[in-house]
Amino acid sequence: MASEQHNLIFLGVALKYPIEIDQFGRPVLITGQSLLQQSITIILNTELGSKFFQEDWGSRIREVLFEANDPAMEGLLSAYTKEAIDKWEKRVTFTGVTFSYPSVDSVNLRISYRINATNQDGSFVYPFYKALKY
Repeated sequence: MASEQHNLIFLGVALKYPIEIDQFGRPVLITGQSLLQQSITIILNTELGSKFFQEDWGSRIREVLFEANDPAMEGLLSAYTKEAIDKWEKRVTFTGVTFSYPSVDSVNLRISYRINATNQDGSFVYPFYKALKY
């Protein structure tokens, strides 16, 4: 219980996205690492210029959709990920990203970060799809 309260103080609480309803009809709330991962995912999924009145909110990673899977693309993805996290997620410090290629049309980014309030390290996999999957 103490770690839950610790997360609430430093990281906050938010609605789970997409919104879910529990068995009592209340919206599901998240905190801790789940909240940070959701926040970073939403930032990376939002293309620059797509948010009304906040045209600079989001990331530029969609700009590499048609790039070849090579070190140049990895450099761009790393730079755009760092840029977005540094600008929009102040609760963490970006520490790095590594890449894996589960298929020709997708890249998994393992994003590593440090939680500023606790100095705790965290990471998660962000799947980046270069083609629509049906």
